[in-house]
Amino acid sequence: MPACRPIDCVTVLALTVPDALDVLRVAQGFDEAYAYARPAPPQYSLAFTPIPERFRFGIPNAARREFFGDTEALTLFDRAIDGVIAIGGTPVEIDFAPWLEAAGLLYGPWVAERIAEFAGFLSAHAGDIHPVVRQILEQGRGFSAVDVFNAQHRRQDLAHAIHRNWRNIEFMLVPTAGTSYRVDQVLADPIRLNTNLGYYTNFTNLLDLAAIAVPSAFTARGFPVGVTLIGPAWRDAELASFAAALHRRANLPLGATGFRLPDM
Repeated sequence: MPACRPIDCVTVLALTVPDALDVLRVAQGFDEAYAYARPAPPQYSLAFTPIPERFRFGIPNAARREFFGDTEALTLFDRAIDGVIAIGGTPVEIDFAPWLEAAGLLYGPWVAERIAEFAGFLSAHAGDIHPVVRQILEQGRGFSAVDVFNAQHRRQDLAHAIHRNWRNIEFMLVPTAGTSYRVDQVLADPIRLNTNLGYYTNFTNLLDLAAIAVPSAFTARGFPVGVTLIGPAWRDAELASFAAALHRRANLPLGATGFRLPDM
């Protein structure tokens, strides 16, 4: 089911980065029958690329980093930054305010696009939709066409400013989530806590960016912690190359299997 057709993206979930790329190689392709499909650039490839001996990577500026009171998550992200430094990276603090403003648009006027997709079903089967999802969808009725166009223009301004960063860095490194919650915590306060979980990533599709997340550590409570590498669209292979190196460096079990990454 589409949610926001111009920005919807299929996600690949796998235990290793090479497996994810293998799936993507099979699944990718231009669909002429789908109006929002677009062909890959001529030089696009999903082959791993060598990591430069020295490179620069972005991190959110300290004032904008948010871990929602989870000091351990903050410490583990600092450790993840050190891991990137260890493979040749130099961190560059990036003003994260425009990224966060873009993230805020996703559950602002863009919710109106979801109403465009679901209005008929919502009217006929409102009781069959999860109450939290229904509440979010209903908010879409409160935006005018002017609100939507203003948001689109603002999104474009923010994207233009953010894309200038790629001149100076290979990728942006962010926590996959600023903290972790138990299921009962999310059920008690679903909208706010899910918004917290998307703090570092809700802008990605709106800004036409590529991203890959890899595990980096476990907390003392056994909760998983990861980092996400973000770059321009069509940079999947380059991001995957860096992500694979970081995943191997983390030396964690693969999911719940108990196995670790095989030797190269």
